[in-house]
Amino acid sequence: MEFPLKVLTAVGCRRPISWTSLCKRTMYNVYTILMCLLLLTFMLPQLMDIILNVNNPDDFTDTFYIMLAMIIASCKIFSLLLNRKNIEMLTDALVEKPFKPLEPDEIEIRQKYDNKVRFCRTYSIIYTILVEMTCGCMNLTSLFTDFRKGNLAYREWIPYECSDTVYYFTYFRQLISLTVASIVNVACDIIICGFLLHIYCQIEILECRMKKALRNQSELGECVRQHDHIYKFAYTMNEKFRVIIAVQFIASMLVVCSNLYRLAKTTLSVKYVPLMMYTICMCMQIFIYSWYGNEVKLKSIQFSDKIFGMDWVTADKKVKENLIIIMNRSLMPIEFSSAHISVNLDSFVKVRDKLNNTLFCFVLVESTCVCIALTSLFTNFRTGDLTYKAWLPFNYSSSALFSLVYTHQLISMATCALVNLACDCFICGLLLHVCCQIEILEYRLNKSHTWKNLRDCVRHHDLIYDFASVVNERFAKIIAIQFITSMLVVCSNLYQLAQTTLSAKYLPLVLYTVCMMIEIFIYCWFGNEVKLKSLQIIDHVFEMDWPELNDSFKKALLMIMNRATIPIEFTSAYLFSMNLESFVGVLRISYSTYTLLQRV
Repeated sequence: MEFPLKVLTAVGCRRPISWTSLCKRTMYNVYTILMCLLLLTFMLPQLMDIILNVNNPDDFTDTFYIMLAMIIASCKIFSLLLNRKNIEMLTDALVEKPFKPLEPDEIEIRQKYDNKVRFCRTYSIIYTILVEMTCGCMNLTSLFTDFRKGNLAYREWIPYECSDTVYYFTYFRQLISLTVASIVNVACDIIICGFLLHIYCQIEILECRMKKALRNQSELGECVRQHDHIYKFAYTMNEKFRVIIAVQFIASMLVVCSNLYRLAKTTLSVKYVPLMMYTICMCMQIFIYSWYGNEVKLKSIQFSDKIFGMDWVTADKKVKENLIIIMNRSLMPIEFSSAHISVNLDSFVKVRDKLNNTLFCFVLVESTCVCIALTSLFTNFRTGDLTYKAWLPFNYSSSALFSLVYTHQLISMATCALVNLACDCFICGLLLHVCCQIEILEYRLNKSHTWKNLRDCVRHHDLIYDFASVVNERFAKIIAIQFITSMLVVCSNLYQLAQTTLSAKYLPLVLYTVCMMIEIFIYCWFGNEVKLKSLQIIDHVFEMDWPELNDSFKKALLMIMNRATIPIEFTSAYLFSMNLESFVGVLRISYSTYTLLQRV
């Protein structure tokens, strides 16, 4: 891990250990801030260029492919900075027990692995050279073409006049920012792949220890703990870096598509080679994540086969129990995912350490509001137009009145967004609590060994249905209005998107459409989860130990089963059922109406 850690230091994400004095720490912190500013001052002007100036596909792809590279690099550097302590923790764990090799044959495996590390280091250096060659090729091509003509290397929105001095500053700032972005990408990629390679090595060391521990109960217990530590190490790594991997996959896919479009439009010229090299680098970034992740997954699957091939016949009962524990754990391979969302209650109730759904919805809705406001400020406000058309009983041509009405519209829009968000999250929170109560009821049914406990379970089940009925009754009209208006808004926005050329107002319109679709989706998703959870009670009761129960117990359980045959289903004023089928139905109706409008 020596080379990846050095690259991390170079991009400002890991201060050298020897730099302990206040002066050196301050210098390195300033250096880190400078690296972040170089990325942000390139990404944001490009985003503004797309919003304000771009009006055709060619200009869009010219700005878009570099802007995506800046977005990836910005996400990576901020994620690396936030996870500095976690990276140190993971690195230190590899040289401590139980991961530290102890026996001669384990050291031999480590030495064999060190050869792989040297190969990996060579590969990392080759990958770094390839990325930096691509960056250098792009910069040199620009110097011999754009710089001679007085053009910038890449399109961006500039809020000031470009004199010679300012032009030189802006031009070379673009080249330096691109170079920094390439190094940040390399640093993040090779540190993640380095950790994956170490997981592979630890599984191999564990296989070696397992062969020796078959005759020793205490050593086998250590193997069980080591196996658990490997899974925890992999889980921690996946948890900390999954957002980076998700952004990388999505952005790489978009960049490759954009570059293929540009390659198809570009004649064989000087800019063809850098564009081709850049496309290859983006494909390589996806490939190395997929390759190393696949290797770890295959190695973790092979581990259960290794245990199965051991000498079970001569092993005692305790040893067999430990082996079965490891095999059961190995049935779920170590698999890395990009922004994986678990579909269980745990993922909903974990408020700490995870970005919960409420916060996600808040960020999305408020980002849409900010995007609409910024677009309006740079377009409507400049031309003296209001953000939205409105009938006003007075003349607002004066600057003071216009500013007042304009600000009133933006504040009203933000308030409307917050009200929608508050209502949606509150209703979904109540639905989530219904799911939670059903799971608590299942737990109590397992523990109900006395008639009193079982009677309480019957009452609990009845109260859950009453609670769900009250929620449905009180909020049915709100949900019905939400479904109808969302359907009309999606239909209207699809029509507007079809009629609108690629301009500044395109992005806010897309974001607004996505928000409206998510509003319908979260109601349908949570309603569907409650319905499925209420149906599971029947299966749970059916699996109980009926032969050993007396008649009173059986009658009480039958009451619960009979009640559970009618699932808890939320409806919106008896018009729509809140489930995934309704969501698909709303989308179909919206699209049908949009098609009708197109024909008219």
